[in-house]
Amino acid sequence: MSRETESNREEVLLPEDVAVLRGEMYAKIGEALSLGVFTQGEARQWKSGFEACTQASHMENLIDIIDDFVNSGLEVISQGEDLLNTDLLNQADKHYWQRHLEEVSFSEKNRIIRSLKSLISDIRKLKDNLIKILDNSAIETSDKDNFITDFKSQEVSQKEGIIKSAKKHQSQALERQREKSKQTKEPKKARLNAETATTEPVASPEQTQLQTRYQSIVNEFIASNRFQAARKFLDQRKQTFSSGQYKQLSLLIDTEEIKATQNYLQKAA
Repeated sequence: MSRETESNREEVLLPEDVAVLRGEMYAKIGEALSLGVFTQGEARQWKSGFEACTQASHMENLIDIIDDFVNSGLEVISQGEDLLNTDLLNQADKHYWQRHLEEVSFSEKNRIIRSLKSLISDIRKLKDNLIKILDNSAIETSDKDNFITDFKSQEVSQKEGIIKSAKKHQSQALERQREKSKQTKEPKKARLNAETATTEPVASPEQTQLQTRYQSIVNEFIASNRFQAARKFLDQRKQTFSSGQYKQLSLLIDTEEIKATQNYLQKAA
């Protein structure tokens, strides 16, 4: 076909041909609306652009490129769904962000995705801080679970308040533990000395050497603030020590952990 013939074909748009192209274009726009990719405003812009075309080739080009826009929109929606699939946001916050993603244009969707990523990153840091605060033997397990549950259920604006409450609770728990340790330390020490003197056998030179070596390792764990590791190491070698020595080392680990936590709270305040 000559260029002149093609040009004549472009200039003559038969109503039935336009109707077919319009039906195909409007179907794609409708699908984009139903998927949440287009807003009503974006759908109207695409329809207006199509109706403004005076050549069949322009209409066909629009039909071809709309698929790229729909695919890009679906990728953004998928990103939003992945971000919202988290326990860092409660249902109210998820609904808020989901509604905004559905209502705004493509460019605004991308902006919201960036904001949502930043928000979730900040909340994750808050949760890590909360877990660090609660990772202390002075706090009851049930209290730890309650704080974690509250953190998950609260809206974003309330989550920092949970952190502050946890710090206060930790400080109070440590103070109670310190007072309890202070009240029982001297009587327990006297009782342990008496028990050691009357009931515990004399250790052999080999056992004494092991006791010294293991106690040194426990002290190294304490010095590096690895209190859980110190307890585990001591428990695994409990038979090496007399009951009095074991209890004294256990008490030492507890006391040093309290001091380390209090220092952390003072620095964090």
